[in-house]
Amino acid sequence: MIDTGSEQAWAEGYVVRFPYRHHFYSELTPAMLSLVTLIQGFRPPAADRPFTYMELGCGSGFSANLLAAANPKGRFYANDFIPTQISRARALSEECGIPNIGFLEKSFAELSDSDLPEFDFITLHNVYSWINEESRRDIIRFIRNKLKTGGIVYLNYLSLPGQAPFLPVRRLLTEFVNRAGGTIESRIRSALNHLEKLEGAGLRYFSRNAVVGEGLNTMKNVQPIDILHEFLNENYNVFYRSDIIKEMEDAKLTFIGSSNIAENFDHYSLPPAIQEFSKEIEDPDMKLTIKEFALNKSHGTAIFVRGPYEMNGQERNERFMKTRFALCVPRANCLPQANISRGMINLTGEIYSQITDGLAKGPATLLQLAEIPSVRAYGAEALLQAVLNIIVAGYIRPAIPDEMQEQEHTRLFNEAVFRYAAAGTDLPAIASPVLGSGVNADRFQKLFLLARRENRADVPGACWEMFSKTGLKLVKDGSPIERPEDNLSELGRKYRDEFIGNFLPFYQGIGIE
Repeated sequence: MIDTGSEQAWAEGYVVRFPYRHHFYSELTPAMLSLVTLIQGFRPPAADRPFTYMELGCGSGFSANLLAAANPKGRFYANDFIPTQISRARALSEECGIPNIGFLEKSFAELSDSDLPEFDFITLHNVYSWINEESRRDIIRFIRNKLKTGGIVYLNYLSLPGQAPFLPVRRLLTEFVNRAGGTIESRIRSALNHLEKLEGAGLRYFSRNAVVGEGLNTMKNVQPIDILHEFLNENYNVFYRSDIIKEMEDAKLTFIGSSNIAENFDHYSLPPAIQEFSKEIEDPDMKLTIKEFALNKSHGTAIFVRGPYEMNGQERNERFMKTRFALCVPRANCLPQANISRGMINLTGEIYSQITDGLAKGPATLLQLAEIPSVRAYGAEALLQAVLNIIVAGYIRPAIPDEMQEQEHTRLFNEAVFRYAAAGTDLPAIASPVLGSGVNADRFQKLFLLARRENRADVPGACWEMFSKTGLKLVKDGSPIERPEDNLSELGRKYRDEFIGNFLPFYQGIGIE
């Protein structure tokens, strides 16, 4: 284990002295989990009624707070056993006035015996790989006792074989950090520098594992605290998906697929030769293992359902046609080609532009999109396939029903996020009442939105006033902009050329302004 000075005995090998940073993961969204379930052919929880949701190992609680703000009809709970994390989570909840979330500071063993409702959704992001076997058994017991029949579990974990080359690097990184002096941040930076020197010196392990060098280049741009939590806890458990599926059987769960929709379809995720090889294999577990080797991902996701209700093709398509969708990126960002697991997906053709143009005007069901004359001419089957392609490309997400929305919750949450941005803390996402989820926004977009909410006459000027107080400067062509008037000019350009014509209509379409 990494030596951080004085970890407490109750920490069970987890680093607790340095709080986990704020993160948001859109795959934790109830509507997205339901969509994956539907696409896989199983009946998801009803979208037009209140639901219950639990996040296990919630860290700072940012994701849980955002989702609660964006889904006011849901009842949210989130748990972490580190007191500092729960204090931060509750502080943000109270600041935003989020009434439909409760945070619990309990171990997984204590949580299993708590008086809590049954849940429609239970989610875990990475924590399953960072705890010991006893704690994993406590999680399984909690899920078995507290997940509703028909409920969904999302689990993210450190995945084999993608993690395999990094296990020796983790050992080396730990040894360097434990032998360095200074703050934990400086020790991690120093350790990464040593690893980089060893790679440059031709250390055989690095020369024979090129992916490790690529990983080190990525780690140089990652915050040291994230590296601490990701790699340097005492428990660092890596799994094949079949291992995860086997463990979850004790919670009476059935695996239905990955949260990454592309990975659930061979034609999106596998090269043609591997698709043909996979067809020859009858054992579904073996098929999954081959796909893991083909994808070679270091993080895996698995979605489970307790008592899945399998629909026939007609019922699935009818429910899909009634599902409402919205853009989750600006219309101009919906490019004719997009990167997916297997490479590039082609979205050229009138049907794609008509669908994205239609959704740029506001959320719509597929039934409503089918009424567009140029879309109707393609037929329902082509529409279903085109929409699936656009989902896989990451341009659209499900929109929650009107009766499940409430603007006030997201307004208060976003205003808090904007205030943090003005004070120099850039939280990772803003909440959309339409998506029931969050979308990424850079600090300048947040400041532009804040200035507009304050009815500032000169929005770029107000933005510069807030931004300059943090002591920061804009960067252009890789270099800081020195003169205040040049910073203001660049902000004016960003506001005029990027925000007004591109991001503002998008934010308005998903209920953020």
